[in-house]
Amino acid sequence: MKLPEADQQRERWQVAIAHLIKAAEIGGGWMTFAEIALLRALNGDDARA
Repeated sequence: MKLPEADQQRERWQVAIAHLIKAAEIGGGWMTFAEIALLRALNGDDARA
């Protein structure tokens, strides 16, 4: 499965991947940040009131 090019350029996905890379390199608290960022990216533009 590959993320479409248009989605790859969206800020939320770039942040999620950056945190995922940090988590892989450093571990620790970055795992939590990566998880949160990935969940936000997967949920897309869903805004909560």
